[in-house]
Amino acid sequence: MIVRCSRGTIGRLALGCALVLLLVGGTSPRAVVVAQDPSALLPFPVAIAPGNQHRPAAYGDWVVWFDEMARLPVIRGNDLRTGEEIPLSPEGAEPSGAPAISRDTVVWSDRRGETPTTPWADPHVYVYDLKTRRSMIVAPVQGAQVDARIDWPLVVWTDYRDDPARGDIYAYDLSTRQEIPVAVQQGHEGQPAVSGRVVVWQEDDSSGSRIYARDLTGGDAWALTPDAGPYTRPLISGGRVVWLDSTGGVPSIAVYDLATRTAQAPVSGRLPLALDGDTLVLQSAAGDALLLYNFTTGATTSLAPLPAGAPEVWASLGGGTVTWTDYRNSELQWQPAGTPVTNEDVFAARLQAPAIPTGPRPNIPYRAESPEYGVNMFIWDAPAVTAAQLRKATAIGVGWQKTRIPWAEVEPTKGEFHWTETDRVIQASNNAGLKVIARVDVSPPWARPDANPHGPPLNYSDYADFIYALVNRYRTGSTTGRLHAIEVWNEPNLHKEWGNQPVNRQQAADYTRLLRGAYEAAKRADPNVMVISGSLSPTGWNDDTARPDDVYLNWLYQAGAASWFDALGVHGAGYGSAPETVPMSVDRYPHPSFYFRRAEQLHDIMAEYGDGDKQIWMMEFGWTTDPINPSYAWYRVTEEQKGDYLVRAYKLAKERWAPWIGVMALWTMPDPRWTSQQEEYWWAILDPDGTERPSYQRLLQAHLNGELGR
Repeated sequence: MIVRCSRGTIGRLALGCALVLLLVGGTSPRAVVVAQDPSALLPFPVAIAPGNQHRPAAYGDWVVWFDEMARLPVIRGNDLRTGEEIPLSPEGAEPSGAPAISRDTVVWSDRRGETPTTPWADPHVYVYDLKTRRSMIVAPVQGAQVDARIDWPLVVWTDYRDDPARGDIYAYDLSTRQEIPVAVQQGHEGQPAVSGRVVVWQEDDSSGSRIYARDLTGGDAWALTPDAGPYTRPLISGGRVVWLDSTGGVPSIAVYDLATRTAQAPVSGRLPLALDGDTLVLQSAAGDALLLYNFTTGATTSLAPLPAGAPEVWASLGGGTVTWTDYRNSELQWQPAGTPVTNEDVFAARLQAPAIPTGPRPNIPYRAESPEYGVNMFIWDAPAVTAAQLRKATAIGVGWQKTRIPWAEVEPTKGEFHWTETDRVIQASNNAGLKVIARVDVSPPWARPDANPHGPPLNYSDYADFIYALVNRYRTGSTTGRLHAIEVWNEPNLHKEWGNQPVNRQQAADYTRLLRGAYEAAKRADPNVMVISGSLSPTGWNDDTARPDDVYLNWLYQAGAASWFDALGVHGAGYGSAPETVPMSVDRYPHPSFYFRRAEQLHDIMAEYGDGDKQIWMMEFGWTTDPINPSYAWYRVTEEQKGDYLVRAYKLAKERWAPWIGVMALWTMPDPRWTSQQEEYWWAILDPDGTERPSYQRLLQAHLNGELGR
């Protein structure tokens, strides 16, 4: 069960009411003291993409919400077991109210008629079955139906069939297909909630508001607040009812025992949001946080902060899952209160979260200075330019180079290794004074039945075997050359990098298995090699083709990935803004992953999982000047801006991100075979023939004059 409220509404209630406290003996509110292990709850993103996704409801393995990414709003759902996201309202629908959920059934108000071409003039209540994925209208009569709530099999709502200005409360029993008038033509009835066969609601008349209850088993109805007062937002679960009481201009949460029909000691808080069993979700008395309150123990757990100016305070709780409208990716995370909010997200947490698989704590062999400078290079199969490009790299002060080592070329047949080119690249780099990071991907045809080089092998142990052979050949002390770090795959949160297979929670667990096998193999070969997780792509998109980096990172941690990498690999495209730009401050970049500073939020997630002592290694970052390819041209910068932004990015990292930032490998030195029709061409700091671009000259100048400190 859920309620919503704008901060403005709460303020008017608090300041406009000064009536007598109903509770027995004027009992003082129970103090809410937040004192708990901060890792007790692990919030994770559910719906996160540019646009407002809010008003969520939760029950067990499902979270549903009101999604306003498109021209018309959509009711969407997410299966937390898999990460699958589906639209619940069909094309042509016009949802006008937040959803509610119980078991496998979702309800909401919708202007859609019996067909998409016969819309109602007013919203009506629809029911959606998550098992059959079919919906039906509950009461096809004239008049608006709003505030739909459900505790299976009962659906309740506010109904305006008899009077468009005065609501009644109706219920519908899904098990018997029977409609039940609950409270008809008394005052204005609204804001119903239901638990079992008991319905509670708010009645308004000229004297004020009252909270009522009715037991549909025996038809018994009574006022929980005999006198009118500033009462609103009733919630019910089992034998307990709560509501907002703003008597005296100070909001608190009234509590009522249905068994004894007596008021209990109130709870300190600004707004009750959801109630399930002994757990209440509320807004703190100060208004700055969402809290969980346990009636049995009196313990309170912090759920999420609420920034000043949050336009909506919303949460839902059911089946052991709590969900809420979250603002960590909104403008309010970075901008002052009063900034229009165009990016609300849905987050959730399990009250009894499944145990995260645990393994040994990584024995991290190397901790980089914050930062160390690196560059991506494409000297594989390019011996004619290798020496010149390595000189260009060392001239600007980089100490690391990252090269893709294509597994398919080195091991074209299982157990048959062609090391000639790998030897050449690693030895040339070592001789130039550069440490080497190998990005290892590209499956050989023998390892995948569909021969898709961008997909993982059918047998993950084949990849682990190759990692062992690679690291063992270039282990510490080897006369063949030294490989200092490996990156295990690349951008696994994109389906194009995972064999075009769906990217979801199970796929993240699959990547974790690949990562673990690679980690264990690499450490057997050389305990001193650094293992970097496959760098996450900063995409704001959220479906089976691509997942936001923060969504995917949560999935990795929940799959137990923390034990199997030494540094977190990320990518840091700056899009079209300067590296210092405050996320969400530029209208054309409506998601924080479109900003260089996204890395700060990813490190926050690491800290939430107790992994904040590890470093982030930024395996690609940069800016493009592409005037040709539409997918990139919309955020291009000038060549001079690119050079300036690269220097400023290194400076920002040094000044603000120590000690958690490690190697930063700029994107990129060119492949000599690139042409201007390829998008990669425009990220490079040299022309393919080695001619210096202004961005390279700016980096050279910064190194020579000591701007970067090394």
